[in-house]
Amino acid sequence: MRTSWGLMTRTSLLFVAAILVTSGVALGQEAGAGHIELDSALLGGGTLFIPSAASRSIGYVFDAAANLNVSRRIGIEGDFAWAMSRQHTVGLAGVAPATVRSPNMLFYTANIIVSPLGHDRKFIPYVEFGGGALGVLGGSPSDSFGLAPDSSHLIANVGGGARWFPIPHWGVRGDYRYIAVRNPAPPAGIGVVPIGHMQRVYGALVLTF
Repeated sequence: MRTSWGLMTRTSLLFVAAILVTSGVALGQEAGAGHIELDSALLGGGTLFIPSAASRSIGYVFDAAANLNVSRRIGIEGDFAWAMSRQHTVGLAGVAPATVRSPNMLFYTANIIVSPLGHDRKFIPYVEFGGGALGVLGGSPSDSFGLAPDSSHLIANVGGGARWFPIPHWGVRGDYRYIAVRNPAPPAGIGVVPIGHMQRVYGALVLTF
C-alpha cells in the first residue's frame, strides 16, 4: 500500500512539475511567432476556386505548411495541399447540365513570406510568393475542368493574409493565394476551356516555437 501511495505521490509531483515547466516556457515566449511555425488547415478548412466555361468551386482543401522565420521580416515556407475529388453540376454553352467529378489534386510549393511589420507581435499581416507543382490524380477529359487527367503542371502563387497569436505558442492564420498554372496542352472535350489559374482561401491553426 505504501509502495502504491509513494508511486502515486511521485507521479503527481512529476505531473505538476511538468505543468509548471510548460507554463513557464509559454509565459517566457514573447507575443508573436517564434523561429518555426507549423500550420495545419486540418483543424480549419479551405476552398479552391476553379474558373472555366461555367464558374465553379471545389471545396475540401486540406493544407499543411511549415515556416522558418530566417529574420524579423522574412520567412521560408514549405506548403502541401490536397484538394479532394468532389461532384459538381456544370452547364456549358450548347450542352445540357451534367454532374461531373473533379479530380483529386496535390499542390507542392516553396514560398517566401514577407511580414512588413515583423513577426514579433500578436497580429502579423504578410504577403507571400513562390512556386512549385500541381499533380492531377485521375479525372476525365470530358469533365470540363480544364486539366488533363493524371497530369503534372508547374505553378506559381502569390497572395497574403494574417496570423494572430492571442496566446504564446498558438495562433490562427487566414490565407489567400492566386495560383497561376502552366497548362499548354488543353484536354479534348466538347466545350472544354483549359484553365490557367485558380484561387485558394483557407484558415489554419498555427503552432510556433
